[in-house]
Amino acid sequence: MSAYLLDTSAVVAHYRKEVGHARVQALFDDDDAVLWIAAPSLLELEACLCDIGVEEAVRRKTVNDYVGELVHVVTVDERVARRAMEIRDAAVGRLPAVDALIAACAAVCGAVLVHRDAHFDSIPQEVLPSLKLSAQDDDIATSVVGSNRVKEAGATYKTVRARRKGSTGSSRPQ
Repeated sequence: MSAYLLDTSAVVAHYRKEVGHARVQALFDDDDAVLWIAAPSLLELEACLCDIGVEEAVRRKTVNDYVGELVHVVTVDERVARRAMEIRDAAVGRLPAVDALIAACAAVCGAVLVHRDAHFDSIPQEVLPSLKLSAQDDDIATSVVGSNRVKEAGATYKTVRARRKGSTGSSRPQ
């Protein structure tokens, strides 16, 4: 079983069907993948949807749908904050504080950080494994036959995750 934490940029790519969306969909379709989202990403996602003109009711429903389907929300506590400090110290370039918190959420739950943001590249792979989404990932994901094949119809993450979901709400890594 593999664990992945989706950065806000990965969720937005999926929602808007931008570069990287097929790879994110493949993760939703993978029965062996455990998917996480960091609590700060909820605000970032809602703000991004607001910035692109999505009305409030649709923004809130979209955030709720992703959270309900992702199942696991990593909260920010002292442990995450301290890990974020360590990650910022290890970064070889600028890493905004909120993104350090998101990276730390991935680290504390042992997940690979899935993103499209260049500043996450400043975190050494030995400090935090990450997967930067690209158009090449979409080509690979759409060529896979079987359960990871990207569906063409609507928001397919809902049906796949609803089938697998055992519980809803927040979870804290142990």
